[in-house]
Amino acid sequence: MSLIASDRGRSFTPVPPGNHIARLYQVVDLGTQFTTGKFGDKSAHTIRLGFELFGEDADGKPLIIPVNGKPMPLTITRKYTASLHKKATLRRDLVAWRGRDFDDNESIGFDITSMVDQFCLLNVTHTLSNGQTYSNIAGLSPLPAALRRHCPAPVHPRQIFDLSAPDMAVFVALSDTLRNQIITAPEAAGLEIVNSDTGEITRPAARTVAQPAAPAAPVSGLPGLLPAEFVARLDAWRGVITSGKKTPEQVVAMVQSRHALTPDQIASILTAGDAA
Repeated sequence: MSLIASDRGRSFTPVPPGNHIARLYQVVDLGTQFTTGKFGDKSAHTIRLGFELFGEDADGKPLIIPVNGKPMPLTITRKYTASLHKKATLRRDLVAWRGRDFDDNESIGFDITSMVDQFCLLNVTHTLSNGQTYSNIAGLSPLPAALRRHCPAPVHPRQIFDLSAPDMAVFVALSDTLRNQIITAPEAAGLEIVNSDTGEITRPAARTVAQPAAPAAPVSGLPGLLPAEFVARLDAWRGVITSGKKTPEQVVAMVQSRHALTPDQIASILTAGDAA
């Protein structure tokens, strides 16, 4: 490939930037994942989507790498909060891919695995951090009609792992890093992981899901916010959240000290930072 980067001593081949034909081959349920950052502690149900790529790089070289002596398509993954809220990144990308928004029934519960084996046009960008080059999924879109008629044959086997009905054959086929991440989720407490060499059974310990502080109760008799007025202010509140000045719960409490909020308005504020 034209670009080889180093990741703390580990060589890898980044996906070239640009648009690539891609097939979704992997959907992995990571369960509730906990993160700590400049915006505080956060927990969210997280999934990972994996795509295999087809085509060539800017130098005309195929997007393949050797895996156990066999040429395999390059892959790229992205983690998403498992939410179809109107501001959620997962919803944005799926709407762009499908070419249409979700109706009310789909928004209640859409099976992400129904997209496995589907092809899309995947846009990749590069970022540079600490001297390392990283490939990122910047967006998804439908394949043009001419390309849909000539989709390449799938190469990577389908991988679907659902913690609510775990397929342990799929689980053991995942990378060590991914398995270790999954077993930190509280939903993984019931898994039985068998060591193929020793036969030893490991059961991840149960973990309590951290619950965010409940928003302060609204003061009765306060005026509400009209939809247009609420939308106009939401961007400002989002800036407060993403800057780390206040948590979403603190913003809700602040607004409720002056205005009565509807449940939908509260939900929009609580997820405002996710859409940034």
